Amino acid sequence: MLEASATPPEEARRRAWECLDAAALLIDGDSDGRIDADAGPVGLACAVVLARAGRNALGEPAAARQVCHRNPLHGAARRRATARPADGGAARSLPVCEACRVTPGPVLRLRSPGSGGRGGYVPYATLPGPLAALGDGAGIDQLTRDVREYFGVH
Repeated sequence: MLEASATPPEEARRRAWECLDAAALLIDGDSDGRIDADAGPVGLACAVVLARAGRNALGEPAAARQVCHRNPLHGAARRRATARPADGGAARSLPVCEACRVTPGPVLRLRSPGSGGRGGYVPYATLPGPLAALGDGAGIDQLTRDVREYFGVH
């Protein structure tokens, strides 16, 4: 889609390429064009979020900047809502999709990588890796930087 698109604005093109590159780092470490056998739920979810954000960058650049902090798989966050952390900290304004702004949906829960398929599901923001930053309201540009740093790519 990126190569077939008409000349998008430079910021949109940069964000789309960075999202594609970061998604590939997460699930195709050996660069063979296939999802690695050891790609886990957290990496797969993060790659889906990045792929969608990259696609959105081409069609609607502003929508690709943030995703819903409650469930990044909901997609673009066009609004903000006040949220109080589970630890009782101060309330903060965080990005949300329209559905979660109206009625806060459940937080995305994923199986922990160390559970060997037997453990329970936990909130995505408590799991190791770059995806967790979205739970604190980080944007897509920060996520792509975190993925590159996580893999030691600069």
